[in-house]
Amino acid sequence: MPDGKGIVISHATLAHPANFQLSFLSYPSGARVPITNDLTSYDPSGLDVTADGKTLATVQEESSLGVWVMPAEGNATPKAHQLGLAKNQRPYVDWTPDGRLLTYSGFDYQLQPLGGRARATVYTSSLPSFDPAVCGHYLIVPTLDFGKGNNLVRVNLNDGSKKQLTLGYYAGEPACSPDGQWIAYASNDDGPRQVFKISVEGGAPQKVSDLNGYRPTFSPDGKLIAFNYTEGETLQSYCLKIPVIPAHGGTPFYTFETDPRLRSRIHFTPDGKGLAWPLFDGSAGNIWIQPLAGGAPKQFTQFSLEGIADFSFSPDGRTLALLRGHITKDVVLIKDLNR
Repeated sequence: MPDGKGIVISHATLAHPANFQLSFLSYPSGARVPITNDLTSYDPSGLDVTADGKTLATVQEESSLGVWVMPAEGNATPKAHQLGLAKNQRPYVDWTPDGRLLTYSGFDYQLQPLGGRARATVYTSSLPSFDPAVCGHYLIVPTLDFGKGNNLVRVNLNDGSKKQLTLGYYAGEPACSPDGQWIAYASNDDGPRQVFKISVEGGAPQKVSDLNGYRPTFSPDGKLIAFNYTEGETLQSYCLKIPVIPAHGGTPFYTFETDPRLRSRIHFTPDGKGLAWPLFDGSAGNIWIQPLAGGAPKQFTQFSLEGIADFSFSPDGRTLALLRGHITKDVVLIKDLNR
């Protein structure tokens, strides 16, 4: 604030982890006074205040993301249909071995059958937690324990029992091998963010690449790992690449340069012959496939509206799940702040 007596922040709370609200933190006491308390969310990167301290400008956002499914084959976009409502589902979707869909909202992780019946909560975290991965009957959940780091926690979906698998500063973005025995993930415990793997039973982590990598994924046969990494420190030299390495680690078999607009996870295609990712062209998000044999990426879906926040192929490779929708953002002014 202009008078130096505090700061305005956008933040989540344990009670409402999905909606960011605005608060004033006084200096030097650190006391928090809520400014907003509503059902919408406020962009944590969009805040400014007038010189007299009486008006706050911010960005109010509302998410409308829902799960869609379609056959995992070319020209099947007209067969895509939505399951349930598109409201406040987080940007993640995955499959269980028995063909149910996993999404999460806040700290609640939910399973939904393809039949479209209501989602059932299978796990609720008591700490901030992020995009998970399904490993057989286990759920691998990156969990933030304040003061102790962000680590992978294994949750048994049958009995709810938990086991912490990593013990470092940061471990996240997990992906499971098809046999459910290994977890690939990103960690910066050794310095730069790199890709490691660890047994689903725990044990010593194994670094699989020296590249600065993140968001790994296994091939359908479990023999390969692909991930994102960036090169270049200037606007002119920056590029986003995807290497494909042996699952046990080593130098890349293939490396592809991709669109720097890519913000989502990547996946191997069900036949293991390509890599798939979503891109948004300004009007619609679609899945594109990069053949491992080389050549230009090919468009796989033909949507004309809405974006794709995440996607996942079913275990049998026949169905594609998509988290589609949009996030509405509006600049708003809040006047005469009460502190």
